[in-house]
Amino acid sequence: YDGSGSMVLRRCNFRGEPRDIITLDGLPEEIAATFAPRTVLGLGNDLYVADLAAMNVVVADESGRVHRVHALAKALDLDAAARRDNAIEEFSVGPDGSLLFTMPSIFRAFIVRPDGKVLGFGRKGSAAGLFNVIAGIAADERGNFFVSDILRSAVMVLDPEFRFLGEFGYRGAAERNLIAPRAIAIGGGKLFVSQSAALGVSVFDVQFSSKRETSDVPKGDP
Repeated sequence: YDGSGSMVLRRCNFRGEPRDIITLDGLPEEIAATFAPRTVLGLGNDLYVADLAAMNVVVADESGRVHRVHALAKALDLDAAARRDNAIEEFSVGPDGSLLFTMPSIFRAFIVRPDGKVLGFGRKGSAAGLFNVIAGIAADERGNFFVSDILRSAVMVLDPEFRFLGEFGYRGAAERNLIAPRAIAIGGGKLFVSQSAALGVSVFDVQFSSKRETSDVPKGDP
């Protein structure tokens, strides 16, 4: 965003050096004037540009041509008052193109499948597997979900049916610990967890037991 508040989507090389500017072409009239994204993610040849405040996600190709818009508030059947009271905290895209996001005010995480089906999960609580102040969410290639909890300083792991498998992190100064984890991303068996208080990003090698049992806990090795 420049000084006037105008948004620029800039493409850079792997060194972070600017190369060109992508202009979103084909934004629907009802959102074009107010679209104010803060998040952009890439999957395959698509860009997912998200205005989390307005709960709109635009999907465009690498040239900026818009070919799909997801109105998340409409998908969740939220009216204007509900949107004000229930903000999206973090957003990501799963390997299959599903949209994942958290709403900590209601202690819930949501998945919008490519076919439009909406799934929600999570229960309030301070025990392992329950949601306190959740933030980041990501899905791996096996369909497992990872959700960070800022207050408990942990990352929870759930299977594709949202059954709790375990968690890791916990507040502390050791290398395996986390301090108020927020955004997370996963790919190729690596889990990237950003932390509050300028503590940087921790990278974990996540390994699962070969047996799917209730006691299985993913092992995080930073």
